[in-house]
Amino acid sequence: MVLTQAQWRLLQDDKISVSAAPIPADKLGKNRKYVFLLPPRWDLPSDENGFEEVLKIINAHPFHAPCE
Repeated sequence: MVLTQAQWRLLQDDKISVSAAPIPADKLGKNRKYVFLLPPRWDLPSDENGFEEVLKIINAHPFHAPCE
């Protein structure tokens, strides 16, 4: 997920929601304009192929955006 900094502040203040899940999104990083997130419950096991591969990639911390 990609939010603007303004949208991120609204999310932090509980003024908007990005999911019906009662848990917050995982923040990957940010730059001056955007905040990059993983949606809540993205990692729930499912019958879809590739779940384990995505989990392995995310656990390796591949996101290298300049954080402020």
